[in-house]
Amino acid sequence: MKNWRQFLVTAIHLLVIRPIVILFLGLVTEGREQLRQLRQYIMIANHNSHLDIFLLYTLLPTPHLHRTRPLAAKDYFQRWPLVFRMIGFLFNPIWVDRSQQGGGQALQEMAKALEQGDNLIMFPEGTRGSAGELQDFRKGLGVLAAQFQGLPLVPILLQGPERILPRKTFIPVPFWINAQVGPPQQYQEGTAAEITSEMESIMSHMLKSASRSRHRRRHRREEKLLTLAFLGIDGSGKSTLSRLLAAHMSAECRTALVSDALVLYSRGKIEQLQPLLLESVRSRIGQYAKVTRSMKQYKLPKITELLLRDHLLSQISRWYDPGCICLDGAPLLNITAWISLYRPEYFDVSVCEQIIQILTGQLPLTRNSKLARELPDLQLLERLHLNQLTLPELIFWVDTPPAVAIDRIQSRGEPLQSHEDLNKLTHLRQGYELVVQVLKKMETCQVHILDGNLDLKTLVEYCQTLTSSFQED
Repeated sequence: MKNWRQFLVTAIHLLVIRPIVILFLGLVTEGREQLRQLRQYIMIANHNSHLDIFLLYTLLPTPHLHRTRPLAAKDYFQRWPLVFRMIGFLFNPIWVDRSQQGGGQALQEMAKALEQGDNLIMFPEGTRGSAGELQDFRKGLGVLAAQFQGLPLVPILLQGPERILPRKTFIPVPFWINAQVGPPQQYQEGTAAEITSEMESIMSHMLKSASRSRHRRRHRREEKLLTLAFLGIDGSGKSTLSRLLAAHMSAECRTALVSDALVLYSRGKIEQLQPLLLESVRSRIGQYAKVTRSMKQYKLPKITELLLRDHLLSQISRWYDPGCICLDGAPLLNITAWISLYRPEYFDVSVCEQIIQILTGQLPLTRNSKLARELPDLQLLERLHLNQLTLPELIFWVDTPPAVAIDRIQSRGEPLQSHEDLNKLTHLRQGYELVVQVLKKMETCQVHILDGNLDLKTLVEYCQTLTSSFQED
């Protein structure tokens, strides 16, 4: 029976949990190979989210899955009997009851597990903390290390899970997570207090080093990274324009084009990319949205694709280091303009301005307000902390008559998407017109209107001139 349980648990981790963590959460690891070289160890990690334990199990070599036990708060998880049983089955944790004084019983169980050859996963802060901060380590780690001298202590820094599943939320959202596995530490001597203090210093140093690295990258890119976007209805020519301008701008700097696919240009040529898992997920969701047969079916996958596209911008900046990001559409502005399709009678200049401010985190959405009642999706995005979308610095709106756009779409010979008819494209054009009007009023970015009836060569040259002028300013 025990062997069957181990087989089933291992299969669930490898075939279900691990693929979800890697594909949905975009886990990126550094130093994971160090765990494969160890026979037994204690994993030490910072703790900001309930997802942490799933992430740490994804780092484990397969043979270690059934003999690695985490610490878990019994008094917390017992409030949900089903979750309590599920955690017990999947992870076989050592339960710690924080409502009781002292931790002697838990330490005894941890020592017993180590004596049996098991690995341990410990969160020495004792409870979930705040992102980017470490709480004081509790002494239990040092007590065990002093008792089992020479047993490797493996520090692991997790960054990102607190934004996927923040406190007081129950629905995870796609994001990007980094797991940095530090060098194993072994102590042949030292008191419990000394070992605890030194491990806390090591983890603190890892956190500060990661923070300084991110800060340097952001500061450098704030000075040179340009984000520009082309807006327009389908058939307006924005996709072709964004591609041609991206290729042209790559003569001066590496330029990333975010369209249906992610492309990186350098000196006018397409570079081979190290694939990003997030981009793969986004692309598949985008393809699914295109083949839906109704506006109702189209809505959810399209919003999801736009949110992933927005988050992809930070990943492009981090991993590819471009000087410019050229967007075929802008997630923030697309989501805003598309309200004109679903609620045309309610969408006006005032509503448009409020939505842009809410989705960029500048304005809180008042609960029970008319806006919250009329647009419940907006309220959901705010509750899930997805209201920090990017507003491009330079925006081109390709204003094309819907009838002209329809002719262009039909000339492609491809099946029409659910929104590609004259009536819907007319509403959508009006939505973009309102968005552009509001952006000009807000003066937070530079906006230019392009005549979609002009030939592509003229439009590209005009965009090149405007972009150069913007960069010089």
